[in-house]
Amino acid sequence: MFYVPDIRAWHRVGAYRLRCKNLVRRAYWDGRLKAALARREAGDSGVLQTEYGLLAHMAGAQVRRLGRFLTSPMSALRQGALVTLVVGVVGLGFVEGWLRRDTLVCEADASGAAPEV
Repeated sequence: MFYVPDIRAWHRVGAYRLRCKNLVRRAYWDGRLKAALARREAGDSGVLQTEYGLLAHMAGAQVRRLGRFLTSPMSALRQGALVTLVVGVVGLGFVEGWLRRDTLVCEADASGAAPEV
């Protein structure tokens, strides 16, 4: 494998993946996964560093989006509401996963199935 930072990868994303229901479902399970990772790596303070950085970036984007209220208020409101909803659902999934004491199972079971979260 080679790391080549200049390479761009394009992926087709089906329209169904961008529907609110799918975004919310994925956000919830992402939160549950983050709780399991945080629990598994409890002594490692860097486990959630990427998420903290992403959250800070998203907060900045939300603030910058406020300027769009002047030119396209409904679009800015929809985007802002969706981002806020998704971040909130990730948080709820994380809290539920933490309270349920979710853990990661690292080995496949006897049937060869993928690891569970």
